[in-house]
Amino acid sequence: MIRKLICVNSVGVIVLAGLLFVYPPVRAVFDIHDPVKTDGTVPAYVYVVLISTFLFGTWRILAAIYNFREAQRGPEPEVWTPKLQLSAWVVLVLGTTVSFGLGHGLIGMAMLVIAVMLPVTKRKRAPRGAEDWPEPKPAAAAAQTTQSGTPKTYEP
Repeated sequence: MIRKLICVNSVGVIVLAGLLFVYPPVRAVFDIHDPVKTDGTVPAYVYVVLISTFLFGTWRILAAIYNFREAQRGPEPEVWTPKLQLSAWVVLVLGTTVSFGLGHGLIGMAMLVIAVMLPVTKRKRAPRGAEDWPEPKPAAAAAQTTQSGTPKTYEP
């Protein structure tokens, strides 16, 4: 169930990043090049801001795609109180729908951002002592076999 929640959240992040960070800069670039709307030249910082916003949105979309793939093929993530987080997610998504329906876009967007941040997973801690480290792999043999089956050794 947590995997499905992560997948749905990843799709939500893709949609949000596309609507908030990718579409507006692209639309602004088309509006800038409209000779009727612009009178003169456009400062360079406008392009810097538009390109930065576009790249940030693209980065968030690629990160969401990575999270979606990891949720599908990785092991089940360990989550703090999964039932509480799942019910909080459902309440936040329903609250978002109601808020947008009533015309309270800012509250709806805040609830949607909080819902997308769920579930909060447990972090894996790095091993501290030598006993927690994995066993070393055996070293490769110095002799290699040739096609005839006899070992061939290399001497310096």
